[in-house]
Amino acid sequence: MLAFILRRLIQAVIVMVTVAFIAFMLFQYVGDPVVFLLGQDATPEQIRELRAQLGLDQPFIVQFWHFLVKPA
Repeated sequence: MLAFILRRLIQAVIVMVTVAFIAFMLFQYVGDPVVFLLGQDATPEQIRELRAQLGLDQPFIVQFWHFLVKPA
């Protein structure tokens, strides 16, 4: 019985991480949120600053980790 519960918990974690990854990829596919927030007339400095504030200048895996552990 314990093995069954453990196996189901592991499967549940795998499914949740997979669904979170798909959701994260869909957010990435939509486009750059910085351009949406600042508009087309933003200076490169403003874009760099906002990307740093939002964490979009970090590697993909770090962004995904933040997506998992810091829900909105």
